[in-house]
Amino acid sequence: MGFELDEKAAEALSHWRFKPAMVSGKPIPKKAKITINFDLP
Repeated sequence: MGFELDEKAAEALSHWRFKPAMVSGKPIPKKAKITINFDLP
């Protein structure tokens, strides 16, 4: 294929920073589903 999607996905995610949901200053368990769309040239 040659699109190098694994490398591009890893590069995009390396810029993200995780902040947990908080209640009264304490992190709480929470699930999230994140969709990442890539536009191919």
